Amino acid sequence: MGPLLFLVYINDLPLNIHRVKLVLSADDTNILVADKNEDALQQKKILHAMKELELWFKKNDLIINIEKTLAMFFHSSQFRLPNKPLTVFSNTLTAYKPEVMVLGIYITEYLKWDVHIRSLE
Repeated sequence: MGPLLFLVYINDLPLNIHRVKLVLSADDTNILVADKNEDALQQKKILHAMKELELWFKKNDLIINIEKTLAMFFHSSQFRLPNKPLTVFSNTLTAYKPEVMVLGIYITEYLKWDVHIRSLE
């Protein structure tokens, strides 16, 4: 399925996933979840969004490649939670990465540019 057809096919995804922000681009979907309260982040937002995603993907006969699915926890270098929130999709724990490439730009958990700048050298 080409990127344009894929976007048409998943166009209603943001209407069905609540309490989070979805960013759709080409054949990529990014889910942004934010909350100041750690329990609310885990229990009310992440867990709820993952269940809604599982249901939507099941209804639309789509399969997620869990090996390509990553999680990232944005924070300042001074603040860290003792444990990163769990992201589970279809009973599989999503791996955390400190940096990922999104649309050709390296993004780090600290939101610093050093990794991207090094990639350009």
